[in-house]
Amino acid sequence: METQIIKPKEHEVLRSADSLIGSQIDCLDGALGNVGDFLFDDKKWGLRYLVADAGGWFRDRKVLVSPARLSKPKPTAGNQTFPINMTREQLAESPLLDLDAPVSLQFEIEYQRYHKTPAYWYGPSLWGAMPQPESHSPGEVSEHQQRVSEIEASSLRSVSEVVGYLVSATDGEVGKIRDLIIDVQTWKVRYLVLDLGNWILGRQVIVDTDWIESFSYHEKSVVVSLARDQIKEAPAFDPAEPVNRAYETTLYDFYGRARYWS
Repeated sequence: METQIIKPKEHEVLRSADSLIGSQIDCLDGALGNVGDFLFDDKKWGLRYLVADAGGWFRDRKVLVSPARLSKPKPTAGNQTFPINMTREQLAESPLLDLDAPVSLQFEIEYQRYHKTPAYWYGPSLWGAMPQPESHSPGEVSEHQQRVSEIEASSLRSVSEVVGYLVSATDGEVGKIRDLIIDVQTWKVRYLVLDLGNWILGRQVIVDTDWIESFSYHEKSVVVSLARDQIKEAPAFDPAEPVNRAYETTLYDFYGRARYWS
């Protein structure tokens, strides 16, 4: 008898980053804090870390959790919960950064070495293999702490930071980033939600991150490979409704773009 494979529903896969921030974090042995933010890269558009906010546990520091340790977030009694495959102790002992400190490649290499998570910066694919967590000797812990203390340059930015960035089409400005839509199955940042308020009051649309031509943190701006009139007439996005396959099909057909799921 064949094993039946149950695929997740579309609305359970594509989730608003804004709706997930503030979710309760559920460790393997109980709750510990909330989701404070997410960090992503604008090269492969992968979600690279969940930033945990656990109040008095971390005080003025932030702890990062790789998607290799995340499970799909789920609603409970009207609220979101975010399960992670770590104990409370493991979360509390994760590498810490000052709240205002940048996340450097040196930090990520050390994080990957210590937690045995995928080194996503190698190769063309979004992710590598997903190894299992391993225990560490006191010597490894000491070496790890020394490496973390040597962090320098920045390489990642947060979801909260880019909300409000100016978005331009190939022929002029169109609006601002309102939110991001995350695929919680692959942990790819799939869409930017654009607010066209200065052009069409109350109208929001979404664009695939693969259609972005440039992304500048210095200028706080994004350029997409679409015309202003195309974006203006695009299928409207309702943040109260999940992004489902029917809406995506309409969107890609409107723009005449290849569907990423095909």
